[in-house]
Amino acid sequence: MHIYLNMLKRNFTKRWAIKICRYVFRQQFLPVMAGPLQKYLWSTASSYDYLLGEYEDPATLKLFISWLKPDSVFYDVGSNVGFHSLTANKVIESGKIYAFEPMPSVRQVFEKHISLNQKFMITNNITILPFAISNNEKQVEFSNDRVHREGNTYIKESYIYSGTENKITVQCQSIDGLIKQGYDKTDIIKIDVEGAEFDVLTGAKNTLQQYRPNILLATHNCHLPGVQDRCVQFLKDLGYHLQHTGKHNKNMDGLDDYIAVHKSKL
Repeated sequence: MHIYLNMLKRNFTKRWAIKICRYVFRQQFLPVMAGPLQKYLWSTASSYDYLLGEYEDPATLKLFISWLKPDSVFYDVGSNVGFHSLTANKVIESGKIYAFEPMPSVRQVFEKHISLNQKFMITNNITILPFAISNNEKQVEFSNDRVHREGNTYIKESYIYSGTENKITVQCQSIDGLIKQGYDKTDIIKIDVEGAEFDVLTGAKNTLQQYRPNILLATHNCHLPGVQDRCVQFLKDLGYHLQHTGKHNKNMDGLDDYIAVHKSKL
């Protein structure tokens, strides 16, 4: 840790400081430099944008935090290593955070982030669930690729799925199905699921119509061409107003972010 801080004082670029700490000094976790999770210990094996405090568009992140209330219920669909869930935990006290992450290796990192940052957490209200969210209850094969940072998927049209021999079987649930089973109704949903976002939305249709949760949506035409337009039209048909907030990855086409709020709330 001291090596890391000294390098920053000596004008090493932040990204180079992270790389040197990870590959030369074998540092597995370093403090986040900025943003809502500043000072949290974070994995050096995840995207450096997390550590730099640059993972989410600042305006979108500010809006997301403004949606949160102490009693909110947040569904983090495609939670990855926990950025949005841990950010929500800074506000949500009596409510609940359900984090859906089907990849075992990713869940392990998320769980480590929780254990390392207990002193920052106002309550232990994050439940990590080991299944994917889709349009119905089923089992699917997921790519299990550790090379591509774009993320693993069950979308067969995706170049990652088709180019990966290593697959794992994953259980899927739908949001409507979970609420029927007794899970708390959701106030806010974040969806980042590598091309399966239309499946998630159609599997939540009743929930969207009845409860009208606010939505952070990442679309992935790079995995499934046309999924962006299908998601946008689906939400518009349900009475949502959408705002395009930018590219999820500036270095790659087909990754677009949206915020969606039902028109009755505007």
